[in-house]
Amino acid sequence: MSINNPVPISGEYSARPAHAAVHEDALRMATHLRVALSAPDRALAITGPEDVDGASILAREVARALALVGQEPVVLVAARELPETCELLGLADVLMGRVEIDSVLPEPDSSGLVSLPPGRLPANVSALFSSMECTRLFATLKARFRYVIVDAGPLRSPESLLLMTHCDGVAVVLATGLRRRADAQEAQREVARLHKRLMGVILTRRR
Repeated sequence: MSINNPVPISGEYSARPAHAAVHEDALRMATHLRVALSAPDRALAITGPEDVDGASILAREVARALALVGQEPVVLVAARELPETCELLGLADVLMGRVEIDSVLPEPDSSGLVSLPPGRLPANVSALFSSMECTRLFATLKARFRYVIVDAGPLRSPESLLLMTHCDGVAVVLATGLRRRADAQEAQREVARLHKRLMGVILTRRR
């Protein structure tokens, strides 16, 4: 499925647990993205209408695949609190000046991926993501890593839209059988309003 998409990363993808081997579809997407995300455009936001669309799982898979395919440093920025990361310092703590970025970036995993957890998010996340500190942090990440992949959360949330302004492109994830062409067209309009490049629409198979 593709909507006026010059970059052929669209296709069906079966969302799976993060510990599984990198899916071959993610490897194919990574190969296309290495061409599409040429310097200085190296930050990609991955989003979907709701959690059921599988954008968070896909963001990790694509980030891992990019690290494997390119043998280059990749960072995955998570913007939402997850049960497994709720106690970890991360993005929010850096933006609020509690810690330095070097103290919250873990060692790369077996694929070469570095994951920046969301950290302890404040009540007013929108103000945090629209700050100059956030702009500077993304500039730092883009200078340090070949690719910055952002798990941006639900497409229409204010926080997700603000995070997308710091990225060079956006990929939208839609669940097969749940979403219709109208959903894809609405996603295209949302990205266009941000004046960001729509890298593609990716279909996931729900399990």
